[in-house]
Amino acid sequence: MRSIEFALEAGADAVEIDVRLLEATIIVLHDDTVDRTTAGSGHYKTMSVDELRSLDAGGGQRIPLLQEVVDLIDGQIDLNVEVKEPGIAGQVVDALLDMTSSRPQWRSQILLSSFDEATTYQLATKRGEMRLGILYEDDFDNALARAKTLGAYSLHMSLRSLDSDDIARAHQRHIAVFVYTVNEQADILRCAEARVDGVFSDYPDRVVAFNRGLLTNRD
Repeated sequence: MRSIEFALEAGADAVEIDVRLLEATIIVLHDDTVDRTTAGSGHYKTMSVDELRSLDAGGGQRIPLLQEVVDLIDGQIDLNVEVKEPGIAGQVVDALLDMTSSRPQWRSQILLSSFDEATTYQLATKRGEMRLGILYEDDFDNALARAKTLGAYSLHMSLRSLDSDDIARAHQRHIAVFVYTVNEQADILRCAEARVDGVFSDYPDRVVAFNRGLLTNRD
């Protein structure tokens, strides 16, 4: 949660989170074990929600719930929800619809994605006003075809696959391109030169500073 607060304070345009399902509760957790990001160990499915939330995730923080993230962001910026666990697309969409029932205007600021193709298809069919991103690793042509078929808003491309011609092809079809994971200044510049629409970064302050520098130079 502190990293999301930092992104808000830094002036980021969006935040990306990874979600999984545990005991009918949507949790925010990248790995399928808690070893790397908490003081605990083991697969998250072997724990109850209470046990998972009792773990120290750094400085006394807890593994967040999706509800907590939605409440914190509260429509201030966009939210990209990556579904890590296959088969839970329906639960994630239903949860997000419920969480935004009093603020339906925010749904268009939510972007859904998954590396799993079946999950991506399920998100596409259930998403309502929420947007869809096609998250992929290597096969641009397949990803572009799926984006067109599913009416996706964006393609999410790895930095190692960065190709200005592919980006131009996506733009010709009115599909945005976001690149992951872009942390170094030189790579931020490469992405800007390739005319990407945005980047995923562990250091949003670096990207915000780069953009502000571009605006200052133009002035």
